[in-house]
Parts: sequence; structure tokens; C-alpha cells
Amino acid sequence: FWMGLGGAQQALGKYAQAVDSYSMAALAEGLNNPEPVYYGGLCYLKMDDLENAKSALAAVAHLEGAPQHPEIVKKAQNLLDIIKGREESVAGS
Repeated sequence: FWMGLGGAQQALGKYAQAVDSYSMAALAEGLNNPEPVYYGGLCYLKMDDLENAKSALAAVAHLEGAPQHPEIVKKAQNLLDIIKGREESVAGS
């Protein structure tokens, strides 16, 4: 339920509400499934909240269920690399 609600809110551009729904999904699954954490990170990115986005995306690889979701872990790491690359290029300017 929570993942579906979060997805609908995200599609409607209601990112803060989607983050709350994805958080509930993560808690309902005992923080074992990295998918809701990943999608919450995407919503933080859409809200230009880079600190929370980085925290969420970094957490994905450390969740107990991460080995069962290698594609999500890889996507999260790729996004983290992009964020860090942009931060480094801004700092170097």
C-alpha cells in the first residue's frame, strides 16, 4: 500500500508526501527493502534537498535486503557518483 501511495504522490509531483509514504513502506518492511529508501532519495533530489538525497541513497547499500536488489543498489550508487561529481565541479569553479 505505502509503495503504491508513494508512487502516486511522486507521479503527481507531491514529493514531500511521497517521501513520507516511502518512509512508512520502509518501516513496514523492517528497513530490509532498499526500494522505498531509493525512491525517497529520488524525491529528495526532485526537491533539491541534496543532503537528504545523499543520505537516503547511501543508506540503500547498507540495508539488509540490499543483496537481493543489486539493480537498486547500483542505481543508488550511480546517482551518488553523479551528485558528488557535480559538487566537486562546483567546488572547483
